[in-house]
Amino acid sequence: MYRNRKAPVKPFEEKVVSVCKDFLSSTALSTFFKNLKGNKPYLYLKPLKCFGLLSKKVNVRYYSSLNHGKDWEEFVEWLRGFIDSEGNFVIESMNNGRSYRFNFQITLHIDDIETLYFINRKLGGIGKIRDKGTNAVFTIRAQKDIIKIIDILSKNPLNTKKYLDFFDFKRAFELYISSKVKTTELIREISLIKSNMNRGRTNFEMPAEFKYRITPYWLLGFVEGDGSFYICRKNFQLYFAIVQHYKDSELMHKICDFLYNLPRVDTKIIHKTSIRISESLGTNNSVTYLVINHYDLIKSLIIPFFSSMTWRSKKFLDFEDFTWVFKLKEQGHHYSHKGKILINSFLEQMNNNRLSTSGKPRADRELLISQANIMLQGPSNYEKVGGKTWIISKNKWLTYRKHVAIEILDDKGNLVKTCQSITAVMDFLGVSRYIVLKRLEDGESIFWEKENRLIYIREVEV
Repeated sequence: MYRNRKAPVKPFEEKVVSVCKDFLSSTALSTFFKNLKGNKPYLYLKPLKCFGLLSKKVNVRYYSSLNHGKDWEEFVEWLRGFIDSEGNFVIESMNNGRSYRFNFQITLHIDDIETLYFINRKLGGIGKIRDKGTNAVFTIRAQKDIIKIIDILSKNPLNTKKYLDFFDFKRAFELYISSKVKTTELIREISLIKSNMNRGRTNFEMPAEFKYRITPYWLLGFVEGDGSFYICRKNFQLYFAIVQHYKDSELMHKICDFLYNLPRVDTKIIHKTSIRISESLGTNNSVTYLVINHYDLIKSLIIPFFSSMTWRSKKFLDFEDFTWVFKLKEQGHHYSHKGKILINSFLEQMNNNRLSTSGKPRADRELLISQANIMLQGPSNYEKVGGKTWIISKNKWLTYRKHVAIEILDDKGNLVKTCQSITAVMDFLGVSRYIVLKRLEDGESIFWEKENRLIYIREVEV
């Protein structure tokens, strides 16, 4: 150890200035050096024989070294997808603004409380789970446990704009715990970081080095939070959809690329535009939709892809019912009286109707699955004849849908405009295809932002 190797060799006395037990990053070290008063002495960093001081103090477990294996890797990928959808990073002001508490939270419907217990177990029992009536909340608050979450997400970054909130959360946390004295300047700096996070964020630009990383289990976790499997009651058309804030529209295109490039997709037959992405721009709630309702994509991609992985929430039941209805439709049972009753029974228990708080009567799901199996093991309701399809229960040929127009009406029933396609309605009203299809089925109003009024839409044969 020497001051200057070019000068005459003259050893100097080694004196420990500080044992940096709390330093987690270069940011924290930089803060320490900046706070040195007066003339700066010659300083150098001497690594300890191990990282045991910090580990002992905060009981850190490094999951990357302690949890080797495919199961852990799949969990981490699923978790970062689920956090991209449902996680929140909150800096909480305490003691009249003189200190801060750092919280990581996931809030789900009470029916999915087991999903939170699963996360809790996989993370080594950290955090607490609370029953809050219709919701369940998983909260990680202890500093030693926050370090674990930061460690995982630093090595396995998020894909949504929530990445920016995590980055600011991490920066504020490291500044806070590396400063033994909570100075006014420190509190002010953390307050500024806090005010620009979450709903206060105005800068959504990702750092230059950021790269999207979409994997099968990341997508599964993301879909378990923000995906949906929807079936139109009118014609039993199936839709897979993901909805995100329009700020994440680039991510939606990355998901589209990921799905379309999977080996299950026959790109010679299916065009990429079959995975539709649209935006619905509003004053307070602008969103981007990714929607798939193409028969071949649902059959060859969506169903086998999501069937190949292990689900962790009750959304699996919606996916499973979605799959049963697809199989029943594939054999034409949606045209038979018994088939319609069975499919409607599945629909009555899907999505929000499944929730314990919905007030809807609970169906005997095992009975429905048993009835679906019996129907599928029996004869098909379709018969192929000379390249055409005969519907046995209807005693007629399967034909393509008649051409229809879509009328746009005001709240008094007056005709505003007639459109010849769903796309024309989307362009005229400035809404997504998903919204148009939903409103054609349920008959509810659409807010026409351009005219600041409610309108209705309906199909008419032409």
